[in-house]
Amino acid sequence: MRSTLLATYEFPPAGGGGVQRVAKFARYLPEHGWEPVIVTSAPTRGRPLDITLLDEVAGLRVLRLPPRRVSTYTAALLAPVKRARALLRRPGEAPAGSSVSAAASRSASPAPTSARSSPTAPSASARLARCVSLDDASWWARAAVGAGVRLGSRQGVQAVIASGPPFSVTRAGAAMARRLGAPLVVDMRDGWRDNPTAWYPSAAHRARALAAERAVLESAAVVLATTSVIAEEARQLGARDVRVLPNGYDAADVAPWEPHGEGPLRLAFMGKMYRNHSEPWDLLAALSGLRRSRPDLDITLDVIGDEWSAVRERAATDGLADRVSFAGYLPHREAVRRLARADVAVAIVADRPGARATALGKLYEYMGVGIPVLALVPPDGESARLVREGAAGWVVASHDRSAIAARLTELAEGKRLGAPMAGADPAFAARYDRRALTGELAAVLDEVVPR
Repeated sequence: MRSTLLATYEFPPAGGGGVQRVAKFARYLPEHGWEPVIVTSAPTRGRPLDITLLDEVAGLRVLRLPPRRVSTYTAALLAPVKRARALLRRPGEAPAGSSVSAAASRSASPAPTSARSSPTAPSASARLARCVSLDDASWWARAAVGAGVRLGSRQGVQAVIASGPPFSVTRAGAAMARRLGAPLVVDMRDGWRDNPTAWYPSAAHRARALAAERAVLESAAVVLATTSVIAEEARQLGARDVRVLPNGYDAADVAPWEPHGEGPLRLAFMGKMYRNHSEPWDLLAALSGLRRSRPDLDITLDVIGDEWSAVRERAATDGLADRVSFAGYLPHREAVRRLARADVAVAIVADRPGARATALGKLYEYMGVGIPVLALVPPDGESARLVREGAAGWVVASHDRSAIAARLTELAEGKRLGAPMAGADPAFAARYDRRALTGELAAVLDEVVPR
């Protein structure tokens, strides 16, 4: 059994979609002759935990370092200023940066174009954090290099895998590989240069990030990318050998699709809704409009994941408080079982620069379950391509409220009439089994570390 060092910022018991890929790699690599040794962060306060995921990686050597999240320190630094401003605020005056009243929010709801072109600005602490660091894990990454080298030396690792985002992890991985004299495999779960959620305080900060990306990719023996668009970015930034290794699902986790035969059309969204990435405003607006214009249609939405309070507030503002439910964060398998009882799974990618590269990880879970997908995504992007190729459901532009309403009407009327629905073809979904995908990663390691 050969050994590889795996550097990643989030790892069980941390929960969330980004954890699944590296956790499954760690779980299944030993089946292919590679024992992973993991360098990661200790769980971060305020982030979701999924203790059940520890069973996935039981028996592996895991070094957890303090998270040293940059935004935590900057928020603490700014806290006295915020308290002082709160004391000086005149009675009745809204806090700076606070949202407007529910009525005003509804009347000022942005049109689709402005919503796409004017993303919500980051918080003050996030802006300050980005001014002083590459990303939120930069200070963790600095400490991780020495710890990873010492661990890797003791374990006799023969390769280093570094997975991002956060992409400071890949910089740390490059330094570990250099000091260990081992080849580096960079795992790009998202785009770096073209990430739709990236924000830089100045052109100089962006230039430094691009220089860091180029240095990391040029040093890698192999770069793995979850989509072809991300792979092309890596090639343009100097990577010598780039492979597409998509996300997937674990057959051991999925539950069979078993929707309720009667009642409302039940939509389900699994995961977390993010600002500037998976905002559901147009979906909620379409549901609200249908409630007024077609009261005979009964449609509900179940949000299964870490809650973003703005979504609950908007649902109430739009008159959907009794139609949109929030399950909160659930252990992964429990979340999948809840999803499997819905009629249609919803995926959302906001149409912003760089969004074409995104092939949502939840889409693979949806396909594994076999539930039909309503993909509110850029029609020319990777998520749309995946849904179409797998005949997994329907693609609608995320900002096209009238088209969303029309599709929801068709689905609700179809359920009422008993029209059959189906998800992705099982043979197509099987291409993305995580056990097999981990075998592809092991094959890459076998190439860069010949026997």
